[in-house]
Amino acid sequence: MVYLKVIKKIGNIIPGRIGDEMVGFSVRQGNVRQTMKRTILMAIKNQNRFLGKSDLKILVIGTEACSKFDADQIGNKEDEVWTLDLKERNHVYGLRNGRHITASTADIDKYFKKGYFDIVLLNGVIGWGINSRSEQEEAIKDIHYLSKENALLMIGWNTHKTIDPLVSSITSGLYTHQDFPGLPKRMVVTESTHVFDFFAKT
Repeated sequence: MVYLKVIKKIGNIIPGRIGDEMVGFSVRQGNVRQTMKRTILMAIKNQNRFLGKSDLKILVIGTEACSKFDADQIGNKEDEVWTLDLKERNHVYGLRNGRHITASTADIDKYFKKGYFDIVLLNGVIGWGINSRSEQEEAIKDIHYLSKENALLMIGWNTHKTIDPLVSSITSGLYTHQDFPGLPKRMVVTESTHVFDFFAKT
């Protein structure tokens, strides 16, 4: 909150559109961060109870500066969490225990066997690198291959960067749009273009 107050003061000092955009971007990022930390990450910590397992395998696809430290907070001590990003420089935002992979979604089958993961988080990738519908469909197929039966999938996307995944039907036949245990099936972040959708493997 202190950070946002400082940014708002900067917006008052810097006149015109530039100052307004700085404030708007910071508020939106703040809302997305709070949604991830206070709601989604907490819900993931409770999945052991919902799924009746004590050692979930979780894959996080997409690590950027805006998501730093998230990976270390995902899941519980007994869970096996991995992070993956195509950009070499983003390894610093992934897990720091050797469980980070620099690769594309097309190559993840080289690292994990079929049906390995219980939960996959795909955030800030659709529309930010995986852009065309065909690329998005292939990424979802790759994730589906690595996911266990009834595995959970979260897609975080921005309305100004890509078509709604439900409209483009990139998960059709592979995943069902449904409530994530403890969360609704769609969360729209206030004062932001960011949307979180939740699915289960069919």
